[in-house]
Order: sequence, then C-alpha cells, then structure tokens
Amino acid sequence: MGLQGTLFHVGIVRRFTFRTGVLRLDAYLMSTGGYEMKKGPFGLVAILLLAATVALAGAAMAFKCDKCGLKGEYGMGGGFRFEEITCYCTNNNHFVSVTWKRGEAAPKPVRKDGDVAIYECRECKKATARQWDQKSCPKCGNKKISVEGTGTLYD
Repeated sequence: MGLQGTLFHVGIVRRFTFRTGVLRLDAYLMSTGGYEMKKGPFGLVAILLLAATVALAGAAMAFKCDKCGLKGEYGMGGGFRFEEITCYCTNNNHFVSVTWKRGEAAPKPVRKDGDVAIYECRECKKATARQWDQKSCPKCGNKKISVEGTGTLYD
C-alpha cells in the first residue's frame, strides 16, 4: 500500500487526505483566495489544521499465489469495536478471522505448531485455522504472492 492523496474543494476550504495502512492524516487549508496576496503580506489568510487519526476500520484484502493459484479474501486490521487475527484453515483451504472485543485479551490458541498458533475455525468447527504471517502463501509456502486491498473497509 502506498501513500494516497485526495484533494477535495469545499468552498474556500481544501481538505487533503493521506492514507497509509491504518494511519489517516487530514490537512485542511482555508484561505480568502490567492488573488488577495497581491494586496499585501496580510492579504492571504491561511490556516492549516492537521488532524492525525488512527482509522480503526479493517480492510478487505485480495490474495493470490503465483505458484499454486490459491485465491481468496481476508480481513486485516479489525474494527472500532474488535480486533482480529488472520488465519488460514487447512481443512477447507480458506481464510478465516479470529476476532475478539477491542481492549480485551486475545483468545488463546487451541494448540501451537512450533511458533504458529492454531485456532478453531469458526466455519469448520475444527482446530485447523493456522495463524498466517502474510509473508508467504499459507498453502504452498511460496513467497511470490500478490496482496491488494479490495477497497472495502469495515468496522
């Protein structure tokens, strides 16, 4: 994900929104108009307000492995009221989220396989949801993967 910027004109107020990951930065520029600057150094009234907020919305991500062809969507980031861990269910080869209320302790895994936590898949009802590191394909281990945001945000 790169840094994205959008410019909105609202009368004499301009809002710049920059997003990267879960950080959103809004900058507001208000002026009486650039043409007044010719009248003198105080002709332009400009106020810059910066409001940095952490956007607690989760994002839907699309995944594709270049080697085995695995495709799927998964959630990343949780929401305003909940947090989540992205897992991959080896029973039915699908992505699944383990969620809990924000501010509470994360659920304990059913077991561990080395350093990887194993949770119960909420769809299969079996302990086959392996926590995914999002660095390689959870099915074949290939590091050449494609991950893109779908544009869907949720809370």
